[in-house]
Amino acid sequence: TKVAAFGQVDFSCCPTFASEAMAGLQVVSLGLALLGARGAKHGANCSTQNCENEQHLCGEFEQPCKAIGPASMGLQIWSRSVFEFWPDSTFRRVDHASFDQTACQSGNAWIEVTYEGTWDIAGGSMTVLGLDRASRTVKNIWIRLLQENPCITPTGGLEPSRCFNGLDALKGACPCNGWDWKSHEEKGRNIGMFCQPASECLVLNDVFLQQKQHFSFNASEAWACFSRANTETALGWTEPEDDVCLDRTASLSCEYTLMSHASTTSLMFTLIAIFCLANCS
Repeated sequence: TKVAAFGQVDFSCCPTFASEAMAGLQVVSLGLALLGARGAKHGANCSTQNCENEQHLCGEFEQPCKAIGPASMGLQIWSRSVFEFWPDSTFRRVDHASFDQTACQSGNAWIEVTYEGTWDIAGGSMTVLGLDRASRTVKNIWIRLLQENPCITPTGGLEPSRCFNGLDALKGACPCNGWDWKSHEEKGRNIGMFCQPASECLVLNDVFLQQKQHFSFNASEAWACFSRANTETALGWTEPEDDVCLDRTASLSCEYTLMSHASTTSLMFTLIAIFCLANCS
């Protein structure tokens, strides 16, 4: 079982790719979802009473710029993400990665990764008070290259001190059957449809695509908190690990979900993945 524990990628399947990553190509995977730090009914047993978590999950949530993983070769990747959870049991997440905090905060990203899939509710947590359990499956992933040669944001009016070959880095990680990553399609390239077999974009195919991951969460009208997602139910549900709380930026009614699913199904997902490089040009 592949475990996309957030903040790391399992390279055991592919030593050649792992060595390339160490040489200058870094793929950082990050999974989103958290617990009840701000729980609406923190302390309640959600397996025996309605904690009102699932009915507050629908909507849009934004994660501000955040440093992703450890610095590599003196370079720190930053990411900004938007999550959307819909009443029809689908989700969408869009990640924008940058090479420094200033670029991230100004929207100057070099790559965009979009995840879409489905979520499901598994009822209240039987081990942690205040939480509900859920799972999510990524059905589609798109990658879009925004800058071929991104540079570190200059300071004090100076020229950029470091630039990177983003195009070559992406080709190395996802050859995608010779796809021209310079093509500026609106959503980028669909990894599951066009980057097969799995070796054509190994990390996203092997770790994220079609992988069912489990997580715990709670939510209110203003925010949602999630645990780290994991393919193992013991780590996602039984002993969940706090990850992040996100403020809501737009609301949707979950009424459709609550009516169309049985009482144990409703809403939520949170996975994340970010694609990065650390290769000086």
